[in-house]
Amino acid sequence: MCLIALSYRQHPTYHFILLANRDEFYHRPTAAMDWWPGKSLLAGKDLQAGGSWLGLSEEGRLATITNYRNGNDRRDYQSSRGELVTNFLQQSDNATQHAENIHLRGNEYDGFNLLLADQQQLVYTSNRHPAPLQLTAGRYLLCNALLDTPWPKTERLRQKFDTTLKATTPEPQQLLDLMKDPQQAAPEQLPDTGISDEWEQRLSSIFIEMENYGTRATTLLMQDHEGQTTLIEQRYQPGQRTESSEFKLQLPLIGGS
Repeated sequence: MCLIALSYRQHPTYHFILLANRDEFYHRPTAAMDWWPGKSLLAGKDLQAGGSWLGLSEEGRLATITNYRNGNDRRDYQSSRGELVTNFLQQSDNATQHAENIHLRGNEYDGFNLLLADQQQLVYTSNRHPAPLQLTAGRYLLCNALLDTPWPKTERLRQKFDTTLKATTPEPQQLLDLMKDPQQAAPEQLPDTGISDEWEQRLSSIFIEMENYGTRATTLLMQDHEGQTTLIEQRYQPGQRTESSEFKLQLPLIGGS
């Protein structure tokens, strides 16, 4: 994923709400969100490297990742960041232990931000942050910098997300539509992540649509306080919605009660 908004244990109707956009080159082969054969794992699949960007297990474990953008780092790394998602979903250690183990070998991977949840806790970790953090109830935004870094696109989404959650019990499409905003930031507001000014500008919108690169999928996860969980993935190629998938699940509370 490249942009995530998360409400955790703070909404009167929903225990957990996660909204996310995955931005990627259109030519990179991808399998849609689905159950993986022979595994209790619901996730999309990167068919080039074999990992995923967001997934759930039948046990109520959740993992999702964003890249940490640093255009000045041009090293080759031995491992794919997508395996961090699928490895967690297929193991049984708790989220904090798993995050601490990842942190010890974080130099094997290009920059990443990772959210991990089990039935007791929600944890954020990054190989660009000093240590994993166990998250408390609240609202969080994550893009291609550290958690809650106030980039223009995260601040724009934060305002839209907060307004929607405070005003109503949101409908799924109402939330999904928040992620379709194409407005780019003013040049003077852009961060400096070591890429060209042109790319910095084009990547500054919530929804990205370029000739060869853009928002490939929007994912919404909503879980109420009884564990009833809806997962929706809308897919785009390029920019135009092509397909969608929806899954209804009964799961333990993600991140605990």
